[in-house]
Amino acid sequence: MNSKGMDGFNMMQPMCVGLGGTLLDCLKAINDAGQGVAFILDSDRTVVGCVTDGDIRRALIDSSDLESTEIPQIMNSNFISVGSRADKNEVLDLMRLHGVQVVPVIDENGEMVGSFQWSEMVGWESKENWAVIMAGGKGSRLGSITATTPKPMLTVGGTPVLERLVTHLASYGIGKIFLAVNHLSEVIETHFGDGDGFGCDIQYLREDKPLGTGGALSLLPEIPEHDVVVMNGDLVTQIDIADFIEFHVAKKCDLTMAVRNHFTEVSYGVVDVRGNLVEGLSEKPQIKQVINCGMYVLSPQVLQLVPKEESTPITWLVEQCLEKDRVVGAYPTEGKWIDIGNPSQLREARKED
Repeated sequence: MNSKGMDGFNMMQPMCVGLGGTLLDCLKAINDAGQGVAFILDSDRTVVGCVTDGDIRRALIDSSDLESTEIPQIMNSNFISVGSRADKNEVLDLMRLHGVQVVPVIDENGEMVGSFQWSEMVGWESKENWAVIMAGGKGSRLGSITATTPKPMLTVGGTPVLERLVTHLASYGIGKIFLAVNHLSEVIETHFGDGDGFGCDIQYLREDKPLGTGGALSLLPEIPEHDVVVMNGDLVTQIDIADFIEFHVAKKCDLTMAVRNHFTEVSYGVVDVRGNLVEGLSEKPQIKQVINCGMYVLSPQVLQLVPKEESTPITWLVEQCLEKDRVVGAYPTEGKWIDIGNPSQLREARKED
């Protein structure tokens, strides 16, 4: 049995077969592992290829003998792999892009040190929480590129940004995701359908008119029993969803927003002046500010504050909570986070991937 770690990473490798093995050896390894693939190792234990259950079926159809057919005759040397520093979201993107269920982790010596498996990554720890992704905006700042493609469906690393968010949420066990749609909604609905191919149940909050980043929450079919994760649909992020929710619960927050430090460089030397005397000089200093990342956890009670089918920014909900002395938490985030809302940020996101 595999030893499952965090994020669907497995340390043991029962799906490995030596290069000198046979078709039968591959069949046994695939049967034992139950993952539909065996990875092939040379004498130095370097991964040199893979054999899938489909490869074996095709070989048998071609009348290949199980015990005499050697692995190099059927092996595929072009396979998808990742390094030991790969993160879950990147691996999920690769799996979706190439249609594979297992991705081996290869160290700097070419040895397989484990694997990521789709069945373990998507929803393996189911949560009762719902998620809502705001995907109805027109993306006006991006100009003509959103005339026929909704902003959340623009690709980064070959995958639509909205798909990255959906699979990221599903990988943390979020089983029900609502997509708030308006502009070119049919493109989004055609792509995702009911979510069956993305490891979750997807439903749609259809805005007859733009309702802002908060107003679409009034279209939920009911007030949920558990906290809800709300995200803007134009984000490239690797936020730890489980930790985000746990923070919200542990701090007993009514609303929690994800925040991060943002540094702005002043283009000139800044002079510290008192009266007519200079007391100091800073050459092009950086100003640190804490910014809103467009990701929230909301309690059911907060959702009841949302006006019915009115255009409402979600920041209005934050202000309402503060006015009513509700607890508003600030969850600090680090790592990758890019809002693709304007051309320069979209280029940055695509450059990083």
